[in-house]
Amino acid sequence: MATVNPASLTISDLPCQWNLQHRSQDDVVVYIHGFGSSMHSSKAVTIESALTSRGYSFLRFTFDDMQAPFFFGLTVPRMVQQLRNIVESLHRCYQRVHLIGSSLGAMVLVRYVEGGASPAVRSLTTLAGSFDFYANRMASMGAEGVQQWRQEGSMSFYHYGADAWLPLGIDFLQDVEAYTPYTLQTHLPLLLIHGQQDETVEWQQSQRMHEALPHSHLQLYPRGDHSLMGEISAIISDIAAHLLPLSQSNSDSVSDCVHSPAVRRIIEEELS
Repeated sequence: MATVNPASLTISDLPCQWNLQHRSQDDVVVYIHGFGSSMHSSKAVTIESALTSRGYSFLRFTFDDMQAPFFFGLTVPRMVQQLRNIVESLHRCYQRVHLIGSSLGAMVLVRYVEGGASPAVRSLTTLAGSFDFYANRMASMGAEGVQQWRQEGSMSFYHYGADAWLPLGIDFLQDVEAYTPYTLQTHLPLLLIHGQQDETVEWQQSQRMHEALPHSHLQLYPRGDHSLMGEISAIISDIAAHLLPLSQSNSDSVSDCVHSPAVRRIIEEELS
């Protein structure tokens, strides 16, 4: 494969906001953020720093529909399609793609694989995976809250990326309600990481996924919460061990950081 020029990525296939740290043409890690989050989450940035120092290229991005102006129309199938476009674009530049899905991002990862993963995808990692998002909503909102969402056609949720309460339409609810979790069939290496003090997604969801895929590896952290930041050093070691090893020459390669126009504008505003 020829030397990768990150600028040769098909920009139309990428979200509006993305950040690519290019280290090697061999392996690129894609971080898939969770519900009401963004590419700027502390966990994404911390994992990016650790893995790029080990020689991996790293892409983090914000789903277009997760941005505040479009949040109302968010649906998981649209997120899956955007992930599919991203992977196909990366496949033209990198030999191997590794996916890391956090919380709702784990469901997006699973549904992407269920629809047929690119042959470039070589490993899967989930962090506090929300594989049954409908069950999460039922637990946190109760049947009456979910019914209210259904009747009114929208419900407001706190969006950490936007630091605001934003309404989400009924299409999202109808999709996650109809989805049947824990049916994934794949031979791809899968690492499931979950904290047993998770207050948002029960750690048993990762256990159930592990039981459905016996070849997967389940790593539980007894003191870990949903953010997993208190265990991040150990988790990074778990992820690094899970990924395919890089050669020393790749680890010493010259880095290159490429930003989407939207992210460049954000950086310029922060520096002004």
